[in-house]
Amino acid sequence: MANRTNIWNINHNTIKECVICGQKFKIKWSHADRRKCCSRICKDRLQKVLILGNKNPNWKGKGRFTDERGYIKVKVGNQYEYEHILIWKKNKGNIPENYVIHHKDHDKGNNRIENLELLSNSDHMKLHAKERREHV
Repeated sequence: MANRTNIWNINHNTIKECVICGQKFKIKWSHADRRKCCSRICKDRLQKVLILGNKNPNWKGKGRFTDERGYIKVKVGNQYEYEHILIWKKNKGNIPENYVIHHKDHDKGNNRIENLELLSNSDHMKLHAKERREHV
């Protein structure tokens, strides 16, 4: 009869293959979806492969991308900012508190200064509420 430790190991461990060197290694089943490498050396090699450019899961392109809501974001220093806000500030100055930049044609990718207007939060919400009522 197997002792308790062996029974636990049989029921709670799994065998995986290292994505770097291909060596098989034993791992606790609850960690199987996270661990990809057999050793720290292989993990470091994997990080070097993943971290560069478009192989990095957080890669967003060469400093400009469209976010999930359709707005264009541009890299400024170490962070991304909305392109329409940068264009407004460059051409018209700072945006007062409780004001937003509105796209007149509703195309979030059209950031020409002629297509942008400064609205108070209140006026902006009223405008979109009126448009929603008209389209129903």
